[in-house]
Amino acid sequence: MSSLVCELVALPSLEYTDKLSQGEILHVTGAASSASKLLTVFQIQKIMKKPVLWIVDDTDMLDRLKSDGALWQVPDFFVLSEDTLTGSDHLSVMKLIALLNEKRQPVLVTTPKVLKELQVPTSYDIEQARLLLKKGNKINFVQFFNQLIDSGYQVASGLIIDPGFYLKRGGIIDIFPVNRSQPVRIELFGDHIESITDFHIATQEKGLEYDDVTIFPVETRGYNATLLDCFGESLVIFDELSVSPEKLPEKVRIMNFVPFAEDISNGDILDLHFTSVLRFHNPLEFTDNLKEKVHENWQVIIFTHDSERIWQLFIDQGFSDQDLKHVHLIETKVKNITGDTFSSQSLQFPEAFQNVGLRVLVITDQEIFGQFQKPKKFYQSQVDAAFLASLNPGDLVVHIDHGLALFQGVEKKTVDSVTREYLHLDYAKGDKLFVPVEQADKVNKYIGATGEYAPPLTRLGSGDWTRVTSEARKESLQIAKELLELYALRETAKGFAYHVEDERMKEFDKAFGYVETPGQLKAVEEIKRDMEREKPMDRLLCGDVGFGKTEVAMRAAFKAYINGKQIAVLAPITILADQHFRSFEKRMNAFGVKIGLISRFNSPAEQKITLEKLEKGQVDIIIGTHRLLQADVTFKDLGLVIIDEEQRFGVKQKERLKSLRHSVDILTLTATPIPRTLNMSLSGLRDISTITTPPPGRLPVITEVRRFSMSFIREAILRELQRKGQVYFLHNRVQTIDSMKEKLQALVPEARFVVAHGQLMNDDLENRILQFKDHKYDVLISSTIIENGIDLPNANTLIVDNAERLGLAQAYQLRGRVGRSKTQAYAYFLYHSQKLDDTAKKRLRAIVEASELGSGFQIAMRDLEIRGAGDILGAKQHGSINAIGVTHFTRMLKQAIENIKSGKNHIDFINKPKEETLIELPITAFIPDTYIEDQIDKIKYYQQLASCDNLVTLEELSKELSEKYGPMPHETKNLLKVLELKIHATKANILAIKETFIERQKRIEFMIGSKVTPREIMRLLASNPKWFISGQTLKIKKEELGDNWFSTLCDNIQVFAKAFDEKII
Repeated sequence: MSSLVCELVALPSLEYTDKLSQGEILHVTGAASSASKLLTVFQIQKIMKKPVLWIVDDTDMLDRLKSDGALWQVPDFFVLSEDTLTGSDHLSVMKLIALLNEKRQPVLVTTPKVLKELQVPTSYDIEQARLLLKKGNKINFVQFFNQLIDSGYQVASGLIIDPGFYLKRGGIIDIFPVNRSQPVRIELFGDHIESITDFHIATQEKGLEYDDVTIFPVETRGYNATLLDCFGESLVIFDELSVSPEKLPEKVRIMNFVPFAEDISNGDILDLHFTSVLRFHNPLEFTDNLKEKVHENWQVIIFTHDSERIWQLFIDQGFSDQDLKHVHLIETKVKNITGDTFSSQSLQFPEAFQNVGLRVLVITDQEIFGQFQKPKKFYQSQVDAAFLASLNPGDLVVHIDHGLALFQGVEKKTVDSVTREYLHLDYAKGDKLFVPVEQADKVNKYIGATGEYAPPLTRLGSGDWTRVTSEARKESLQIAKELLELYALRETAKGFAYHVEDERMKEFDKAFGYVETPGQLKAVEEIKRDMEREKPMDRLLCGDVGFGKTEVAMRAAFKAYINGKQIAVLAPITILADQHFRSFEKRMNAFGVKIGLISRFNSPAEQKITLEKLEKGQVDIIIGTHRLLQADVTFKDLGLVIIDEEQRFGVKQKERLKSLRHSVDILTLTATPIPRTLNMSLSGLRDISTITTPPPGRLPVITEVRRFSMSFIREAILRELQRKGQVYFLHNRVQTIDSMKEKLQALVPEARFVVAHGQLMNDDLENRILQFKDHKYDVLISSTIIENGIDLPNANTLIVDNAERLGLAQAYQLRGRVGRSKTQAYAYFLYHSQKLDDTAKKRLRAIVEASELGSGFQIAMRDLEIRGAGDILGAKQHGSINAIGVTHFTRMLKQAIENIKSGKNHIDFINKPKEETLIELPITAFIPDTYIEDQIDKIKYYQQLASCDNLVTLEELSKELSEKYGPMPHETKNLLKVLELKIHATKANILAIKETFIERQKRIEFMIGSKVTPREIMRLLASNPKWFISGQTLKIKKEELGDNWFSTLCDNIQVFAKAFDEKII
């Protein structure tokens, strides 16, 4: 077997292929995506030269492999789903059997059920039915065509013939045998075969000439075998099967894909260490990353819909032909048989992956351009699309109007010949709710308290949810007031406008010993621009540890210094203060900046001297903990305060910081990721910069999940010690942490161990961590207490005990402790359970697959960043936020800010949720599975579409769908029309539009809100006098809207909405 990707990527021979050839089982981990599995199988088959029987019991994996096989142009690649049992795909089955009979090397991907139940012809039946034609032989036309017909071949209706068809034209017979990739042309001289050639379907041009051709049957008389009977000596692949097949062909070699090495007692284990590729924040981040990889001779494959766009990006960024020697572009457009080019809906991008050891990267447009969108000039959707977490069946969700429920999936329902899709939600006491997809934006994943602290499901109609949301609105209103008051003070306050760049600033920037990342440069530009204005700066700088926040802060500090201002740097704990002091001193020593440190590491006498110098202006930058906020600390001319992790300070310290904000520039640093929705909510109230780009040379953490083993722990610790590194050992049970230290000390006497956990006194805890940082110990045995902000670049191995007990977000956060330098880092998640349950497997598998660089801002599972929202706002993670979830609370906060700005009645805001138009019309409107196959993607688009509150955003999403999935089916076009109607109706204060059936008559009615005046009603009646009004409802007979009733209704509502708009203007 050969494929496009195999031809492009020359991987080294995979390990253990020899052992596999000798009959031993090879267990393979670390290749969880369909694309990385395909690449692995290609390489092994290329060496072994055997047919492949690939058995999966996951239908999603089956679909992805089918799509990837087509994308990668794999010849002789067959995917047979359980639909095959009903007779579909019969031609593929017969072609597969023909190839196996010809001793070729096809790949079959199928399920255990198909293998067991599908009846196929025996080898004897195939042998009896096949036809052999030789050049020069005489042909008996009657007998030949009877045999063709008996073998299932049909007469084609034109020159373009499909497999299983034939056509006779004079002295030419064209046949497309099921066992060939191209049709053959038999030219006759009388009743003798003069020539046999293959030919191109579209152009009819002849190709290679053959002496003979074998035609395998489409149909045979007997079907008395199974697919397993057809495979002889072959490579059999078990793909994460729950139960292995009972019967297998003789002389097979078995490869077993597993998420990680669990319960493996025989055979060898090969960990391939494939990881996923996260979406880049913008295309420039991608090109920076690519420059590193091409310099290290990586093989890079880019799947794209638009190769010209990629090439232009390369040209703009100065790539040479030599740079791109190992970079290959595959445009996902295929030619159909008439030669036309189209972007196929079924050929979706493969899952991107990378492998540090093999130096292979497979990436697509989605990772390069996926999060890079042109700025919207006029409107912003009411829900940030990137904030909508993917929903999976079983997830706890929040419905804005009805409360907490369990999401059970998307269901299709047909009533009176009208088909629609609904989100199925299960509530307390067996209550169910089916939410129309055009209201999908009302449903969000619940992010908040977990385990025993998680809130209970809501009982529909009980009034509980109304009480809870009313309290949450009060809290959001209070936070909004505080934010707006602070904003107003900042607007009226007059700060210090710093000078623009001078030579000293330029020299300081140039002295940075590394290449800045795009994120750093953008943040520096934003901060310097803020400082040059008279209004006091209040900017939040977010970025993972090691992504360069400190360098950005130092440039801000140096700008303040050359303008004659003093700078205070506050850290929540002594270790971080000491870390900053060392960093600032090293960076600024050559520029004459005088830096002081106030911490418990200084004696009272030393502190007194430093504070006296500070008051006289003899200290330019003072670094310390909350001690700097005490009354005896006096500055000569304070200009800039840099706060590291403000949310970790106490209430009194936060109040003091709040008062500082009125007069001096404030720059707050945090490693806690901030949701973009929060950014949007606080737009203009608090400025936020993010650094999402890892520094050059950072490598993804190689992650493995294993059963707990003392021998493996010893091996991992010694491996790290051999390269002069250090180890984190996470044991999250304080009661047994000291006994674990004794066991590890006995296991690895060569290493020095220290314990750290939250029940130690603060001073003791900090001393132990500081000693570990100074490499007085080799292994830190800790609970999850270790501060995220502490930079320990020498610790590059993480061992996590009882990993099955960790939440996903917590596991990502833990893994972020290692891999902060250019040294390859390793994370080992060890479990004790005899057998992991499905939930733990999924969670640990997600950890293995995800590459963590920049993941604080990009990982699809956004638990970690959303949890940080409450702290950043100053609200604790309990009470209202936990009751309704952070996502919903953030939305309420945005509404509260809008409410205060517009001067609306606060009581109405607290008691009345935001009104949205309800549409109940008999129109088939949904996204068919044939258009978007992936259910998670489909739900994401339902949420994004339903959240659109303006036509510009709706049009952008419509274009995105068409570009990504091709022309829309009519059901999806209808959905967009319904949503367009909803936007117009909501704007015009129409509360509901629905069809009614009264007195054997269908009517269309819409209820109007209190803001509607007679003026808008008269405008509607002028455009269509058949409407009549009854109370707060406008009605019309459906038949009076005409055959194209929905289109006419849309036109009428637009007239109404336009009149409403004119009134507002």
